[in-house]
Amino acid sequence: MAGILLLPLWVCAQGVNFRPLSYTEAIELAAKENKMVFIDFYTTWCGPCKMMAPVVAQLAEEYEGTVKVGKLDIDQNVDIVAQYKIMSVPTFLVIKDGE
Repeated sequence: MAGILLLPLWVCAQGVNFRPLSYTEAIELAAKENKMVFIDFYTTWCGPCKMMAPVVAQLAEEYEGTVKVGKLDIDQNVDIVAQYKIMSVPTFLVIKDGE
């Protein structure tokens, strides 16, 4: 099932819709399933983020089963944004083998 999660916390692709997961749950799920993680750091007021949303959704569908695709609202997840030193949006991050 492909899709993207688009909620205040980490969202992970499930079908065409994203389902809410905590960031920790999403990373643990990806590690358990031995999957890469693609994170779209976005915010609701960002024009370029809105323009990239369909592309991220397409990636989620295209890589279903091999990559966990998620969206993380930077306004709702300040601690995670600081952890990865995100300076602007949209920012895309790929995590493989926990790095």
